[in-house]
Amino acid sequence: MTSTNSGRPTIGAYDWLIQFGLSLKEKSGVSVPCEDCNACCRAGYAVRTNDGKLYLPKSDGSCSELQNGKCSVYACRPRTCQYYDCRTHLFSGVDPEKPVISKALKKWQIPRQSEKDKAVVRIIQAAAATLSEDALLPEDIAVQSCLLAYERIKAG
Repeated sequence: MTSTNSGRPTIGAYDWLIQFGLSLKEKSGVSVPCEDCNACCRAGYAVRTNDGKLYLPKSDGSCSELQNGKCSVYACRPRTCQYYDCRTHLFSGVDPEKPVISKALKKWQIPRQSEKDKAVVRIIQAAAATLSEDALLPEDIAVQSCLLAYERIKAG
């Protein structure tokens, strides 16, 4: 796992995984330092809203609610958006199969990884390798491998 000299800084894999896992368990939404990145909003995803409506992507792949590069429904955005964190792909090594997301992943600036961080990445990637045998979607593999790693670490 490499980092670039310029980009969005992130925390190490261990601290990130603990925050990510707790956010999901507490249903508080994840906190992603996106800055000006909106790659997930331009990746061509269809998103179901909390009340069952469907936001279909526009012809250019951007979300129908993306206006002038910003989310027009951010305050009441769907749960899918509240819990999306592209770093699941970054740490799991799972290719998102969405070029705009792949490009955004290259902009993350990862700090020097401690031995604990490296061990967490190995656990996440081992889980991802096992899950990929089940013919799941890349998004599901990335998220599920992180959740499995979180549960394993929390269990001791």
